Amino acid sequence: QGPLEVKPGGFLTLGLIRRGKETAKNIVFEPNDGTDLKATDLVFEKTSLAKEFIKATQRKDGNKLIVNVMVTKDAPTGLVKGELVVKLNHPLVKEKRVVFNGFVR
Repeated sequence: QGPLEVKPGGFLTLGLIRRGKETAKNIVFEPNDGTDLKATDLVFEKTSLAKEFIKATQRKDGNKLIVNVMVTKDAPTGLVKGELVVKLNHPLVKEKRVVFNGFVR
């Protein structure tokens, strides 16, 4: 077992997103070594959506870091895909990449 546990892993399914409704999913990072984990940067790469339609925020829950990925209600119809690069302050795991996809309809 590594120094960091990520749920749901390296792939996040957003599923069907209804047009006019925003959707959000969480990615949970849990350190196994007692590190006070923080995301130093959240960067979207290779996304099919413009930056104003997709957002990422972070919050803490005890020692867990929770990154929330949100697709806004104004997102155009079509495929939503890309990568979220979470840059961490962890001494061994500097960044974690999470691929995501979904469909706005």
